[in-house]
Amino acid sequence: MTHNHTSESWTEEDQANSEPDFYGKWVELKRIQPAENFKVLISDGDNIGHARMVYGQLQIVASNDFVDMSKVTHWMSLPEPPKAS
Repeated sequence: MTHNHTSESWTEEDQANSEPDFYGKWVELKRIQPAENFKVLISDGDNIGHARMVYGQLQIVASNDFVDMSKVTHWMSLPEPPKAS
C-alpha cells in the first residue's frame, strides 16, 4: 500500500534543527511530507501505523490496526532510540 503526495519534503537536517515543541506533534502530509527512507508514524484519523517514504510514496511498515493509506492525513517523526548504558 502506498500514498503519494507532492508537498515539500522533511529532511534529516530539518529533524535535527526543528524546535523541541515540534517533536511528538502530527504534521499534515499536504503541508510537508517525510524525506526519502524516513521512518514515521502515520494516521488515517482512526488508526496509527509505522511507515517509510520510498520513491516519494508512503509505504506501510507495520501496524496493529488497519490503516487506510488512501485516507492518511498526518505523520509524526519517531524519537531517537535510547542510548545503551
